[in-house]
Amino acid sequence: MRASDAAAVAGLARALADFHGDASSVTERHFREHCLGPKKMGAVLIALSGKRRVGFVLTYDWRNALRDVRVRHIDLMFVREDFRKQGVGAALMRATAQRAIDEGCGRLTVGALVSNDGANRFYRKLGFEPGNQTASQYGLGGEGLQALSMRVA
Repeated sequence: MRASDAAAVAGLARALADFHGDASSVTERHFREHCLGPKKMGAVLIALSGKRRVGFVLTYDWRNALRDVRVRHIDLMFVREDFRKQGVGAALMRATAQRAIDEGCGRLTVGALVSNDGANRFYRKLGFEPGNQTASQYGLGGEGLQALSMRVA
């Protein structure tokens, strides 16, 4: 992603949120700061049709210490509805996989809601296997995160 792509990618991210019925406050500044700046946390690959940005993948890396493997996680993936079923998503995923390999990752992960049948079919078709269905992932943010940080043992 280049700085000149940030506004369009933010628009695609908002379209993804709309598609799922979610709210999004993401802006061009968020993508510039977190995917390009000195505090870079992730990377974005963009799909183009001519000069139009029609899809994107946002990834970040982490290390699985127990398995000693660098993991690239796909945090967001979106293709505009009028460009789906044309190979755009598969091309984004191939490029993401190749970049992960080139940059030393030994694993690529992605998540989808169980109820998102289209995404789940798409990922399985590409060779992804469902993870441990017995585990739960928890999150803590905002006031809850603040409260935990101040909790006395």
